[in-house]
Amino acid sequence: PKARVAQAAAANAGWYTMPTYEAEFPYGLAKSGVTKEMLRTFLGRKLAVFLGDRDTDANHKYLNRDPGASAQGKTRFVRGKIFFETARSTAEDRGLYFGWELRIVKGASHSNHEMAPSVAEYFFPIWTAP
Repeated sequence: PKARVAQAAAANAGWYTMPTYEAEFPYGLAKSGVTKEMLRTFLGRKLAVFLGDRDTDANHKYLNRDPGASAQGKTRFVRGKIFFETARSTAEDRGLYFGWELRIVKGASHSNHEMAPSVAEYFFPIWTAP
């Protein structure tokens, strides 16, 4: 809550700590120590969730497939969309300001090289990818 961050980005995560108290940490906030006030602050931050629309390999060798992660969806792309929508609906249900945005990167898979230009544009809007 006291992070000195103007804006942040998350990209193509393999699984998420969902911003609800329905699942236990690390897949949710139950037993995490995160208070409702901390959650309010987190949901109000300027955060962009970046997802590659081709990050859809359910058999990727580095994709977390344990039960907690698998419950979030079969692929990183699906999990990311569910994470964002869960955060949005949590904020809406609690009447909280929601400062996040979802950015889908067309043609990008699970690749830093394919994601980096879009993330750089988010942080440096005057920058143009070559």
